[in-house]
Amino acid sequence: MSTPREVRLVPMTADEFGPYLDKLIIEYAEENVIAGRWSAEESLAKSRENVLGLLPDGLDSKGQHVWTARDAATGGRVGVLWIEIRPAAGTTEAFIYDIEVDADQRGSGYGRAIMNAAADRSRELGATRIGLHVHGHNAVARKLYTSLGFAEKSVIMALDL
Repeated sequence: MSTPREVRLVPMTADEFGPYLDKLIIEYAEENVIAGRWSAEESLAKSRENVLGLLPDGLDSKGQHVWTARDAATGGRVGVLWIEIRPAAGTTEAFIYDIEVDADQRGSGYGRAIMNAAADRSRELGATRIGLHVHGHNAVARKLYTSLGFAEKSVIMALDL
């Protein structure tokens, strides 16, 4: 068995943020088309509106934390994490808007390491719970979250006619 990975969460730089934001908007649009929430024609505009609504001041947006995940030993980039610290149901919640392991690093334990680092950082920021949304078709992510102890709180279902 391999040694568990460890990551450091480093605040994303302005130089990293522009390309990250462009990629995020495209990928979020694609995910919502696959999930059947949006049409291909409207997806980019809706994605841009959603993402920029949460990050109106970019990296300086209140309550938002966007990090680059780096391997703790090598310092090499392995992914990204974006959370918001917010009140929810009488507590303080860290809501994960984006977690991504870089394509060339997938399958090597970094997803779990980033999620563990997210929990640690969320506690430091005063959160007592972590929430997230995962599309039903993302079986790999759902399996990871379940293995980390996340429980389904709501399920949206659809039947195509």
